Order: sequence, then C-alpha cells, then structure tokens
Amino acid sequence: MLKIIIISLALLFAFQHTLQAQPGEVSAQKKTELKMKRSIELLNAARKIVAEGSSKQAESLMALADAAADQGAKDYNAGEYDAAAQGLSDAVEAAVNAIMLSKDLTIRELVLVEEADARGVKDIERKEERLRKAKAEVEIFMRTAERLMAGAEGLQAEKLAEGRKLYASSVKKSASGDLDGAISEMNTAYALATSAIKEYKRSQGEIITFPKKRPADQQELITYELKKNDTYEYLASLMVKSGEQKTGGLMDAALSAREEAQRSLGSGDRQRAIERFKASTELFIQAIKVSGE
Repeated sequence: MLKIIIISLALLFAFQHTLQAQPGEVSAQKKTELKMKRSIELLNAARKIVAEGSSKQAESLMALADAAADQGAKDYNAGEYDAAAQGLSDAVEAAVNAIMLSKDLTIRELVLVEEADARGVKDIERKEERLRKAKAEVEIFMRTAERLMAGAEGLQAEKLAEGRKLYASSVKKSASGDLDGAISEMNTAYALATSAIKEYKRSQGEIITFPKKRPADQQELITYELKKNDTYEYLASLMVKSGEQKTGGLMDAALSAREEAQRSLGSGDRQRAIERFKASTELFIQAIKVSGE
C-alpha cells in the first residue's frame, strides 16, 4: 500500500504539472476547463486499463474517480471553479490509484513514466511559446500589409486574404489542442504576409527583408537581432502616427534602447547589445499594437 501511495502521488504531481504549464495569465475558468479536458483523457485511459485487469479494488476506485469527476463537472457548470478543480484532482488521484492497483507498477516503471511525462510537458511549453511569438508577429505583419495595400487587388491581395484564413484556422487549431497544426498554418500565414509586403514594396521601388530563423552563433545572432529590429522600426514608422501621445513614449524608449545596443556593440559588449536590440524590438512591437487600439 505504501508503494501504491508513493507512486500515485508522484504520478499525480506530474499530471498536475501539465495542467499548470500555461503561458501568461490564465483565468480560473480557463484553467479549470483545461484541467477537466485532461482529467477526462486520463480517466478514459484509466478506465480501459482497469477493465483489462481483474482487481475489484481498482474497479471500486475507478467508480470513485468517475463520481468525483461528475461532481467536478457539475461544480464547473455552476461556476464554482475552485470546487470543480478540487473534484477533478480527487478524480485523477483515484484513477491513478486504480491504475496502480490494476497494473502493480514498479518504482522503475514509475520513473520512466515521469520522465516521459516531463519531456511531453517541455515539448508542449516550447510549442505554445513558439506559437505565441509567431501569432504576435503575424498580427503585426497582417495589419501592416492591410494598411499598405488598402483597396489593392491582385496577387499580393490574394496572398494576404489567404494568410488571414490560415491565421484564423491556426487560432482555432491551437484552441482545440492541435499545436503542430496551428504552428504549421501560422508559419504559412507568416510567409504569405511577409511576401505580400515585400512584393508590394518592390512594386513601389523599395526593398525590405525579414529576418530568417534565429541562429545560435553569437555574431550571427547579433546580425539577426539587428535585422529584426530594423524590420520592426520600419513597420512602426508605417503604423504609428507621428505625434501620437499614447505611443510617443514607447517609440522614444525603443529608439533609445536601439542606440544603447549600438553603443554596446561599439564597445565590444555583444551580450548587452543583443539584450538591448531585443528590448528595442519589443518596444516597437508594443507601439504598433497600442497604435492600433
């Protein structure tokens, strides 16, 4: 029994960690909704495992897990999110205990399960962060393209329209948990939006380039961050209205951070230069977002 309790608590901790791995501020309702979704997935898997065994105790625990989950769902529907979260945690704990009884897992097997779970959590976190950044960039590029090509027709306008569709589809896929599909479509939307801007600027006799994949080498990274900063400074010059009070401070701060980066680069402090270029870029992005509100 002691072994079962230890294993159950360890697995429960690993499972709860996946529920807490959400970027940024998330509402209690959203957290509970995600917890319910993943609890149902675990309970469904546990039910199949227990059904394959012959342990009456495991079946009893599974019944308790189902009852706790049902109560959690009722609390959720009533808007009692804290009570719902506790009920779902109780359901998960009972389900994990049922699995342990049914399969009599060893500590070694537990370690392997935990390691696999931890890798899965990290992978999900990386994908969510990657998608969040891509989404923010695509939003800005779409808005810039729409302003540049207002009323325009032809290939660039078609690319922009297709990019908008893929952007919307990516957001839906992300909400449903299909992170791989969401990332793929967001990357394509990025390519379409940047291509539309480049082709439009080329038709006007101007050239603009967008930074490629982030490199690992420090010198290449400096070049990448500088190019990215140039891109967003250009986009901000298009999107932010001159003399606009709500964005003026952000633009000044962005330009100041850019100057600091260039001074650091001149003095040989590459790491500081990278940090200040990044800060400047983020400020340009904020200014663009605020300008559109």
